[in-house]
Amino acid sequence: MTVQPELIDEQVRERVRRHGLGETLFVEAGAGSGKTTLLVERIVNLVLEAGVPLSAVAAITFTEAAASELASRIRARFEQVQAEAIAAGDPARADRCRQAVADSDLAAITTLHGFANRILGEFAVGAGLPPQIRVLDEVSSQLAQEDRWQRFVDQLYDTDEHVGLLQAASALKIPVEPRYLDQSTMRVVASQFNQNWDRLQSLITAEFAPIGGDYDFSYFDGLVHELAEARSLNKLSDDKLHIRLQGQLPEMQAIAAIDQPLRKMRALTQASKWGPGSGGKGASWDGDGTVAYIKGMIKDVELAKEAVLRPIINDVLLRLSQVIASETYDAAQARRADGGLEFHDLLVLSRDLLRTNPNARQVLHDRFQHVLLDEFQDTD
Repeated sequence: MTVQPELIDEQVRERVRRHGLGETLFVEAGAGSGKTTLLVERIVNLVLEAGVPLSAVAAITFTEAAASELASRIRARFEQVQAEAIAAGDPARADRCRQAVADSDLAAITTLHGFANRILGEFAVGAGLPPQIRVLDEVSSQLAQEDRWQRFVDQLYDTDEHVGLLQAASALKIPVEPRYLDQSTMRVVASQFNQNWDRLQSLITAEFAPIGGDYDFSYFDGLVHELAEARSLNKLSDDKLHIRLQGQLPEMQAIAAIDQPLRKMRALTQASKWGPGSGGKGASWDGDGTVAYIKGMIKDVELAKEAVLRPIINDVLLRLSQVIASETYDAAQARRADGGLEFHDLLVLSRDLLRTNPNARQVLHDRFQHVLLDEFQDTD
């Protein structure tokens, strides 16, 4: 007869499955090491050894497939132990197994979203929901989001409320809608907001100055003026650096002269890429130090484009995000009133219910004596 060697962590496994039934435990181990098997054994022992009804246990995992498999494994294990108890002449243990099998179809062996849905279904009114709620699947949620986005964009462009903001976005080449496949646009922001709509209040209530009123281009303008003044240090007009400067400076000066913010933003966004090139001799200027200075100034002007545009782009993105956030939050509240909920709605509304409703909290606290989470790292 072959004797299986004892696993080096057998004492830990026994604590999880049997000896530590009254403890809160976090089990971390690699794939295939038997975590789910231990969870099944722990549930069986809670029922058979600790006398906890299966209806008082919540077993939660990440996917529908995993939840279905977990429920099947728990049921099968109770059926196996029941058969063993009958064979051993232990009718009391067999009866407990029989009751657990009967309870398994209605037991809270489900996904995180399924558990949240169970809570909201029981306390719908307390959660601010209609008596009957329904959960939109992933495809339905995606289609609904696409429809909301298109209606939002149509309204955005059909009203005068955000004309200045849209003009600024256009000037800065910030795309609201994609112009080509897989382009990152504000639609991506909307999708992320939809998955985090409960965290948008601070953005929605933020206050901004009139758009363009406080945009500062003085750094760019000052560098262009300084570079234009430095041009007088040239002694030979056929010097390559001088020729290059003569070709680039007019565009720089034309942009610096613009005093209308939107026009200036567009001009800076569309400007050529400026650079000093490899030419320039000290003899054509006031020495090699002057050549290095001129080249550095040209580089600085090029960098100044990004320096002045970056905070403006961030501001416009933030303003656009605020508009999208407001629409996203309103859509979530409309779903709440209608009762057609998306997955993230389930988590947020059940969490808020338990935070704010003492009665619901007490009922669930009394009902579920043990909560077990499989694949904890994948849950919210």
